[in-house]
Amino acid sequence: MINKKQMNLPGILASKKAGESLSVKEQKELVKFVLETVEQAALRRKRVLLSHNNLKDSIGIYFQAMGVVVNYEVDFVAEDSSEKVSFDIVAEKGKQMYAFELQDQLTSEGLQQIYGHIHTLQLTKTKAKVILGTDILIYPDFWKDMTGETIKDLMVKDDLGVMLVDNNGFAIICLTYPQFNLTEMPELWFL
Repeated sequence: MINKKQMNLPGILASKKAGESLSVKEQKELVKFVLETVEQAALRRKRVLLSHNNLKDSIGIYFQAMGVVVNYEVDFVAEDSSEKVSFDIVAEKGKQMYAFELQDQLTSEGLQQIYGHIHTLQLTKTKAKVILGTDILIYPDFWKDMTGETIKDLMVKDDLGVMLVDNNGFAIICLTYPQFNLTEMPELWFL
């Protein structure tokens, strides 16, 4: 088990060779440490939450560095109607497509918008997974009101993913609710 006092995120990552992944145990310890650190930072609010544009830049740069094709402000139009949906970022690699809706603050209106985007995207017959992108500092707030329950419903019933990012290039990508709830580990992607 990694001791909090000995935990050195850059050191753990630097000790890994290119392409080498973290063990499940290292992933669990790392995510637990990061989320505890985030919760402490959120309490102190030493950092301002990332703005919508900062989220867009961070996520775009993150995926571009991994060789993923990134497009900004992408519109999809339903085949049988005039309904249109626009996503902040669409990332494509091979046959996989991820459509990102970025939220710098989580509100019930914003989550309703995501719900509408998911269903309009289904009308376009586009095979893309919708992912909510937000600041990792918001994670502790998910469970303080109905926001967490709404996100859980969107993840379970509508296949929403969540990407938590910080201002240092760290990201946790949760493609399923159990990953988001940390009963399973999210896939950790590092630059």
